Amino acid sequence: MAGGGVSPPREPARFLLPSWAMYLGQGKYGSHYVGTEQRHSRAPFLVLMVTELPNSRGPGKPLGERSSLRAAVRQVAMHQLGHFMMARARIGSRMYSLSGTYGSDGLPLSVDYDDWLRGEPVPPELEAKFWKSEGHNAAGAEGPDFYRWGRTLAAKAR
Repeated sequence: MAGGGVSPPREPARFLLPSWAMYLGQGKYGSHYVGTEQRHSRAPFLVLMVTELPNSRGPGKPLGERSSLRAAVRQVAMHQLGHFMMARARIGSRMYSLSGTYGSDGLPLSVDYDDWLRGEPVPPELEAKFWKSEGHNAAGAEGPDFYRWGRTLAAKAR
């Protein structure tokens, strides 16, 4: 550095997952590209879910109380739709549209209560990391922990 000064210490590199992340492996069909753009990808995918708790609306409470996070692993095939990677997955008796990380562009997917019950509860320490994360349209600093935990869910589902 000019003038004999000392450079400030660099922040350690953080492992941030790309916006399509929460695929929990390659899957048997892999990804297909046209030029440099990804057009299709199929593999196990981690979906985070929330729901409105039953009987949580009422006088003075126009918005229902939100649940804790739950997760499900589903085999999904994302396809490029404009600038977005989109898919559909069955959770319970319904099909849900998915887009981006966690199924809702970095946010948990809102599902019906019965379908939310089918999910695996997210450990409290992971849920706390998720809500404190700086992820926007992608996984934030919590991403690697969710990826590792999601792989254990995928292994149990086999």
